[in-house]
Amino acid sequence: VLKVADRSIGSVVREAEQIERERVRDHLEREWTLDGNDLDDLMAVAGDQADEEVSLHSQVRRINDHFSASRKFDLVRGLWNVACADGEIHPHEELLVRRLADLIYVPHSDFIRAKLAVLEEREAGT
Repeated sequence: VLKVADRSIGSVVREAEQIERERVRDHLEREWTLDGNDLDDLMAVAGDQADEEVSLHSQVRRINDHFSASRKFDLVRGLWNVACADGEIHPHEELLVRRLADLIYVPHSDFIRAKLAVLEEREAGT
């Protein structure tokens, strides 16, 4: 019984991860106007780096050094899109988005504004 439950849970987790990866890809394609080859390369590099890196310090530093406030807002909005990809926002996802928004100095009001914008988009079916 435990093995069956473990396989079922693993299958659900993999499916949710795939949905979230697709949402990231869609967001990058739409917001950053990347073509298919560039998206494939970026997703592959991101996956490789995620496997290699434990700390987000270097990515956070790059974002803070090179992103405008507007671009940081767009990034947080994109994170909310990913968090909502499976149709619900889990508390751990919300905490992760909040922590990342804090690390890149996005004001709480913008954090909430981005979340509400994504939820409204989802309700409207876009």
